[in-house]
Amino acid sequence: MSDTHYHDTGYKLLFSHAELVQQLLEGFAPAELVKLLDFTTLTLVNGSYVTPNTDQREDDIVWSVSMGDTTLYLYILLEFQSTVDAAMPVRMMQTEQLLEDSSMLATNMQKWYHTAQTQGKQEGEHSRAMQIALNLLDLLDDATIALKTGLTLDEVKALKKDQGKV
Repeated sequence: MSDTHYHDTGYKLLFSHAELVQQLLEGFAPAELVKLLDFTTLTLVNGSYVTPNTDQREDDIVWSVSMGDTTLYLYILLEFQSTVDAAMPVRMMQTEQLLEDSSMLATNMQKWYHTAQTQGKQEGEHSRAMQIALNLLDLLDDATIALKTGLTLDEVKALKKDQGKV
């Protein structure tokens, strides 16, 4: 194992602990900012990404932390290089964009899940109302069935027609 790789992995291990990240921020970030951070929300974020070009990216360490109703991402970049990497600013911008994309994807997935869950619940309730209405076709008039099941009068009439009970 090369010295560079050994140092990189050692620091990655150290800064994979929330307590050390908190101490790092308390020691180096402006005190006014540190006061606003809720360290109980420190969460290690997946630092593996697939770029739009389908390249695999492994970044050093990424943490999220709440500051009021905002989530901040902390990108801890530890590089031991013997030469200057002219592409470093571009790599940093790519990482920032990948973090934003991941966050947006997670938010969209949560919204989609909630929408699908709500839609599924509504469909289930409608299906149940249709089944109840079907059981009441021989007992009650169409208007009463619609009132008691929450179906429209047209839905009850269509159900009755489908069952050949017109």
